Amino acid sequence: MSDTIVQPPKDSPQWARRVILALSVLTAILLAFVGLFVAMQRFGEQAHGACETVGLCASPAPPTLRLPDYASDWLDGGTNGNAVCEPVRQVHEKQNPGYAVRMQVLQSAEEHRVISQGLLDLKHDQYRYHCKFWGEPIAK
Repeated sequence: MSDTIVQPPKDSPQWARRVILALSVLTAILLAFVGLFVAMQRFGEQAHGACETVGLCASPAPPTLRLPDYASDWLDGGTNGNAVCEPVRQVHEKQNPGYAVRMQVLQSAEEHRVISQGLLDLKHDQYRYHCKFWGEPIAK
């Protein structure tokens, strides 16, 4: 690396030299602040890690909470997956404070069967619903 300092030409106007000097000073200040903020972030991460280790700070919640899937019993027709799975979602949410429990009714896994009843061959439809649940941390 050479020891040469880049300077504006000697015959450049005074205002141009001042602009270059001002830009140089502002750039140096900006770089100093960037370095300071990076150092503060690294220190904060280390301090928080130590704080979590000794149990003084709360650990962040995992990004998502895995919950067991649900399959209903065979139910008579006239209902739907949302109506069947919503009470289960509410139970999961009460059991997992700090999480908003989300639900997806798995339409492709819905089961259907027809039961024949008696001599008159009356048919009775029944359905079985499958749902997936997960928890998302509630932002504080």
